[in-house]
Amino acid sequence: MEPSGVRSLALEQRSLTVLMSVRYDRGMEMEQSPDSGEVVFLLLADGLVDHLGENASLASVVALLSVVGRGARRMVEEGDTNPDDLARGSAAVARFVDEMDVARRQLGYSEFHESTVEAAERKLCPGFWPFC
Repeated sequence: MEPSGVRSLALEQRSLTVLMSVRYDRGMEMEQSPDSGEVVFLLLADGLVDHLGENASLASVVALLSVVGRGARRMVEEGDTNPDDLARGSAAVARFVDEMDVARRQLGYSEFHESTVEAAERKLCPGFWPFC
């Protein structure tokens, strides 16, 4: 297992959080309903490291971030960016990771792999908002 993928994600999240804090502190307040795909992505990805733990390959982290990015773009395009939508999107991320964990156990892996992301996507899609 290569936990550096999860560590890289954690570092990226911390960097983005610091950047957002600096922008806020300088008087550049964010709107309550973000309209930026990057902001929605950050809000959906928040806590992803906690969901994955340290048992994730770099490929699985990249694949999952791609799914989360697709969901963030869809939310912005459809105007689903109010606090309730963001909470629903975050819950969807947790459910997606839960399905990845089911696939991980079924495949006999000790860590998440790209194939666990693909298995979760096959099980939940189509129709799993906002990712499919």
